[in-house]
Amino acid sequence: MSKIWVVSQFTDKFSTDTSNRYSYIFNQLKNDYQNDVRFVTSSFSHVTKSTKNIENQDITLIDEPGYHKNASVRRVFSHFLYALRSYKYLKKNVDKGDILIVAIPSNTLAMLLAILKKRKNFTYIVDIHDTWPESLFPILNTLIRFLSLPFFFLWREMRHIAVRNCDLLLAESRQYKDDHKGFLNPGIKSHSILLGADITNLRSILPMNEKDDKKIRLVFAGTLGVNYDLDTIIRMIKSYDSSFRESNLEFVFFGNGEKEFMIKEAALEYPDLITHLNRTSYLEYISVLKSFDIGINSFQRNTNVKYSYKSVDYLISGLPVLNSLEGEFSEDVLQNDIGVDYIASDIDSLFSAIKQITINLREDRNWYKKNIENYINETLDRAKIYNPLFEFVQNVSSDSRKPL
Repeated sequence: MSKIWVVSQFTDKFSTDTSNRYSYIFNQLKNDYQNDVRFVTSSFSHVTKSTKNIENQDITLIDEPGYHKNASVRRVFSHFLYALRSYKYLKKNVDKGDILIVAIPSNTLAMLLAILKKRKNFTYIVDIHDTWPESLFPILNTLIRFLSLPFFFLWREMRHIAVRNCDLLLAESRQYKDDHKGFLNPGIKSHSILLGADITNLRSILPMNEKDDKKIRLVFAGTLGVNYDLDTIIRMIKSYDSSFRESNLEFVFFGNGEKEFMIKEAALEYPDLITHLNRTSYLEYISVLKSFDIGINSFQRNTNVKYSYKSVDYLISGLPVLNSLEGEFSEDVLQNDIGVDYIASDIDSLFSAIKQITINLREDRNWYKKNIENYINETLDRAKIYNPLFEFVQNVSSDSRKPL
């Protein structure tokens, strides 16, 4: 019987109550479809910058040295070693007829497995989750950008090689799919599958606290890292602090990361406007989010990110979104009336967006609530949107079981 391998470097949690895309795929294929599924991931947690603590015979941790900063040469070296060691492990253990579902990044590993596919003859499914390291481009200075161009070109070509050799292409956004489907061999299908969420279970979670009708609480939730435009939020609060006090607004930063020190310093300076909360378990995290009023989806200008986990978490929790992402999600926000867009890095644009969204909320909270519910049902329900992947896997698995 053929095995299914899910390969994702950045997956930390594997319970059924996590939002992670690949954990969900792993659990669905294993529990709901009764397949023989194995998971391969790094031993190093990108989020906590520590060793993962996972004990499951179906999950293999590949040793990775790790790094302290996301934008660093040490991270590149660490990822390269992970890719080589994962390739060596899979080369030894994957058999002809197996199915590999591989997350990009890692571009290096995806390319190596594309080469291995020609020797092993397994079914190769590539899922473009992010275009790292290009996503780091906006936060690099001009000189580093120029010097890095050859390396960015090399990583992009690695991804293209993987796509040229896959049997099914998945992508986290329509843009990612459209950017890569031209590299596919004739007859190979592609699907954009958004991050989505297990909306049935998450709907049942109650808010941690009741909302205050007089106060509006805005939250930035998730990793407090360099990819997010936290500086603009803090500068805006400092510039318009008196207005926010008059309007009875509060800003909550709910998470941990490299920029945490900056948030804590601002909270000490503006204790009546800014609060910091440490990240908790996912279910408690959603419960706390449901106590807030507005979610802030703030990314650096020119980022390659199209959709984010935090935007899904906000919407699942019933929060309209202040969004700086351009492209697909920006269009979704506008067309579905689930929030307000603003220009990244522009404090005046963000302030105007806050004024608009708070006016809308105070006039009719149910208007956003209804729009968000419609959007979730049509766009984010994992029970529906992941079907193209599961149907493909089951068809391949059924064919492999047929007698010759």
